[in-house]
Amino acid sequence: MNDTLIQAQLDTLEQGNQVEFVNQPKDVDSKKPSKEKREEAMAKAFYISVAYDYNRMHFADWEGDEKWSENYGNQDGMYYAVGFRSPNALKFFGHPFIEGYYRQYANMVHYKSIFADMPYDAEQRSKVKQWGAKIGSWNKISDKSEIYGYLDIGRRIWNRGEDTDLGLADYHEKFSWYYTGLGAGINHRFFPRFSTGLEAEAMFGWGARDHRNDLDITYRLGSVFGAEFKLPLKYYLLESLSFDFTPYFTFWNVDSSNIVEDNYKRDSYTHLEGLLVGLTYSF
Repeated sequence: MNDTLIQAQLDTLEQGNQVEFVNQPKDVDSKKPSKEKREEAMAKAFYISVAYDYNRMHFADWEGDEKWSENYGNQDGMYYAVGFRSPNALKFFGHPFIEGYYRQYANMVHYKSIFADMPYDAEQRSKVKQWGAKIGSWNKISDKSEIYGYLDIGRRIWNRGEDTDLGLADYHEKFSWYYTGLGAGINHRFFPRFSTGLEAEAMFGWGARDHRNDLDITYRLGSVFGAEFKLPLKYYLLESLSFDFTPYFTFWNVDSSNIVEDNYKRDSYTHLEGLLVGLTYSF
């Protein structure tokens, strides 16, 4: 009788241990899957970009259907950007981001003119500085894709004619304007280490001026419109470091100026086909 009772107690204890074992939580692996780590790296808040900027520039101003003068040639320089992408979304806005940027490129470029008292084909210095800030939002539309939009406020300065061989004493023009831009884009990760995208921005200039040193006069330029298209390609060398390869096309249209001392600046068009090659580090 005692043996039967003892055996029943042992059976009860064994069943209890089995229930306790079943109800125990499973061990959780502290290591995250590599895919999750990659997504986490993509969502890092701060980033810095540095790139070499190379482009082919063509500028021309027109008197009706007649080309008045033109500049064309290759330029190079640097592009810098620093930004913050919030991992947290705001209601009705998405994930906010802000970016500041600065770019500068220069070179000796060809100059041609219809003026009889100037060399038809010469060289002169071209130097562009451009900087600004973008504020906008980004949102995921799938596990591999995101879209974004932004407001861009910046300033562009083009120095034309420094170190010229035109034979004009102190010839130097400074074209400058502020601009407000509206841009949007999409990025898609085709492979774990590779993504590509498309970005477009329309820019509207204001406060446009052209100051000519040798004549010491300043023209108030007419309306300014610009557009830029980019094809950003990224290859992720590390979780927080990408190699960036971005072809771009930029266009500016500037209407004629007011009349100063019986002269004025004519309608002009500028387009650049360029390439940014550099690195982006996220932290």
